[in-house]
Amino acid sequence: MATQEEINSIFPTMLENFDADAADGVNATIQFDLSGDNGGMYWVKINDGDVTAGEGDVEAPDMTMKAAADDFYAISKC
Repeated sequence: MATQEEINSIFPTMLENFDADAADGVNATIQFDLSGDNGGMYWVKINDGDVTAGEGDVEAPDMTMKAAADDFYAISKC
């Protein structure tokens, strides 16, 4: 089972691996609704090649991804 620290580490890693050139002109907010013991609500905002991430609910997301926290962790580590 993924720990809370492991789940929390996914989003900074997303920011580190973000390709700003590929996201030029993209404006999107994604809500991650992760269930299970170590789940939680997270978000990623992409705005013309810039990206930010945080924890909690985000207003008016363009997409919501729902997954078990353990499954999301396993996929993100591939």
